[in-house]
Amino acid sequence: MKIYTFVNNKPDLLELQLRSFQRNLKEPFEFIVIDNSFFGGNQHPSGAGSIGEECNRLNLPRISIYYFDRALGDKCFIDSGDRVLSGDRYTHMTMGCMYGVRWAWENVISQQRGKILLMHHDMFLMEPASLSEYLGDAALAFVPQVRKGIPVHLWEGFTLANLDILPDAGEINWSYGTIDGVRTDVGGMSHYWFQSHPDVKWKGIRPNHIEDTPEVDFHPSLFEYLYFDERPLVLHYRAASDWMKMGPEYHQRKTDWLRRQLA
Repeated sequence: MKIYTFVNNKPDLLELQLRSFQRNLKEPFEFIVIDNSFFGGNQHPSGAGSIGEECNRLNLPRISIYYFDRALGDKCFIDSGDRVLSGDRYTHMTMGCMYGVRWAWENVISQQRGKILLMHHDMFLMEPASLSEYLGDAALAFVPQVRKGIPVHLWEGFTLANLDILPDAGEINWSYGTIDGVRTDVGGMSHYWFQSHPDVKWKGIRPNHIEDTPEVDFHPSLFEYLYFDERPLVLHYRAASDWMKMGPEYHQRKTDWLRRQLA
């Protein structure tokens, strides 16, 4: 299995994520970093050093997101007028996430064969498991996103796929946008791919979100577990990019807690 982890900051989580998969994933895998840090920097209040330096230290392959005006073609944006960059930065966090995932999917990931995992770099495998066994004969396994009038679309946070049986993989559109007046997040435009491929077999992964708990010393706690059938296999740190502006002390406490969970 090829594992693609998307990183734009907080590189101190990379080693924790890698070790969690080395310890618990019961199948051979390649661990590949997608570095989406070039627009706006790659530092973080509680992270030291750059993503490239951490990849070198851990001997991990790194693919850098590359931007140019027509990188994704005319179908890059649903709302005309959305710009990828403002100066040397993404126009906003959602744009950065979307562009990185879509560029990597269309230029790298969808061209592979076999089973892949696409995920955020704040996902951690907590128990021994074979993700291929969970995927089984399905083409996809992911946390399904639903909006009014939109039965299902993909979420880039954690998606398993078998590219050997996934039809028209390169046509999946990871953009956000508006569908019949309903605003979607990253991956929303995959709705149209599902409409065109109604017979594709997929499996759902169930999230259990913890908004806050007195059992930790960072608040709001904002973590969640991903359930595979009835097993909580993956711990999602959540908001590692600090889009919620929680600050360095919060992330230091949360990262210390995470290390204890993974010990």
